[in-house]
Amino acid sequence: MSNTFPPTEPEQPAQPSGSDQPAPPAPPAPENTVPAAPPAPDTATPAAAAPPAPDAQPVYPGAPAAAPYAAPTLVDPNASAPSKKNGLGLASVILGAVAFLFAFIPGVNFFAIVVALVGVVLGAIGLAQKNKVKTLALVGTILSGVAAVLAIIMIVVYAAVFVKAVDDSLPKVDTATEAPAESDAAEEPAEEPAEPAAPEVGTRDNPAALGTTITMTENGASTWEITPGASNLNAGETVAATNQFSDPAPDGYQWATLPLHLTYIGEGSSTPGYDIQVKFVGADGNTYETYNELASGYIEGDLDSTTEMFTGASTDASVLILIPSADAEKGTWAISPLFGDEPYFFKAV
Repeated sequence: MSNTFPPTEPEQPAQPSGSDQPAPPAPPAPENTVPAAPPAPDTATPAAAAPPAPDAQPVYPGAPAAAPYAAPTLVDPNASAPSKKNGLGLASVILGAVAFLFAFIPGVNFFAIVVALVGVVLGAIGLAQKNKVKTLALVGTILSGVAAVLAIIMIVVYAAVFVKAVDDSLPKVDTATEAPAESDAAEEPAEEPAEPAAPEVGTRDNPAALGTTITMTENGASTWEITPGASNLNAGETVAATNQFSDPAPDGYQWATLPLHLTYIGEGSSTPGYDIQVKFVGADGNTYETYNELASGYIEGDLDSTTEMFTGASTDASVLILIPSADAEKGTWAISPLFGDEPYFFKAV
């Protein structure tokens, strides 16, 4: 701050000594000025001005007094601003999201209701807190409430679906009874029950006649056309004449033969002895095959001795089986593929 001194009067010229003229009057001093002291002799060294006080303000003539300084406000550096985070609101959002996901899981949606209600309570408390951000608390409250309602709806829906599924799986019992129609007319006689349809041809109850051509299939694909010829249920002499090493039929049994005409209609090639099985079902219901432990017999053109055949090839073969003598004519021949379809039955003779 600079130091300013008031202006001094201009120095008057010295009067010559011995003059009788009076000195001119001094000019009037300006208002609010302090008259300056007479100048010191030239030989004297002017004294240095005293420094102003540290906080002193200079006073100018006609200047208004300076306003006092306002006292500064003291701030505690350790004081912290109020927290704006809403932990309860965040927890409410998390619980609401978890409950919303669990609401779609059967069985777990019961637990989702509890989680959602906790989220609603935390969100409501978060909304009531002061100096806290309300956004998370509001979102958490709404989300938790929606999750609770959704869980209840899904429980009802799953229960209805379960009850309907159980009801559909139970057998239906028609308990409704119709009231008899009132009529003065005499009751009409009851209709005679219709005769049951005959079993399908080719079954054991309705075997096909010998000479009928069948198409044998395996796994849905046609493989062979087979036509059985006239059978011989007492072929002991034929077997003995064919091979001297053939055994005679034991007591209670007899040799039976069945000729076959075969045509392969499948893809690639096949061997009849491997693909085709021929058996005899006796009147007692027992099955008899070409191999037995009682006797051995041989005939010409045996089915097991056939060779590989390609598509379109045909051949004749025969089957030799030891069958029971009792009610042999009431038995049936059964022809079937090695794998796949059910056997096709033919009459014994």
